[in-house]
Amino acid sequence: MKSVFTLLSNDVEEIRVYGKENNNGFAQRTLLRTYFAFIEGMICQLRLVAIATAKDYPDLFSNKEVILLKEERYQLSPKGKLETKANFQKNLPMLLFTINCYTRIHSPDFTVKTDERGWEALNDYSRIRNNLMHPKSLNDLELDGSSLKTSTEAAKWFKSTLLDMFAVCAKAEEHNRNKNCR
Repeated sequence: MKSVFTLLSNDVEEIRVYGKENNNGFAQRTLLRTYFAFIEGMICQLRLVAIATAKDYPDLFSNKEVILLKEERYQLSPKGKLETKANFQKNLPMLLFTINCYTRIHSPDFTVKTDERGWEALNDYSRIRNNLMHPKSLNDLELDGSSLKTSTEAAKWFKSTLLDMFAVCAKAEEHNRNKNCR
């Protein structure tokens, strides 16, 4: 996870530096796409940790939760054989679900603050990102000051939430280590 975090963080930083020197639509669109890749990449890494932990602690998550973490669904083939299919979830509900599962591993009391402006901004940023990734018109590719401000608020909220979560998890792990050493 640390390697993915570092690589994606470096990508974000490189495009930020480029954007300061070349403040244009290309740099702005690339920054927004790159930062959303950071968000999606980190959520995937948290899911992978939860899935790996579920193998060692089978009572930690229900079978349904593990299936959702794996983004799988099952169906029968025309020949009556069980098939596994992809079952991709919407980004933001999966973000919340994944963080809840990840924090459960460490037993901390952590709640994602969805009542903050940053969460609302992340919802808006998701729409902006979808327009950039799947443009249907020139308008989908044009960013205004409001879109950039919203995306910045969302990025700050996500980074803050991620860092707060890691801090709570680290504190819980430290507490559990100290408790077990006594």
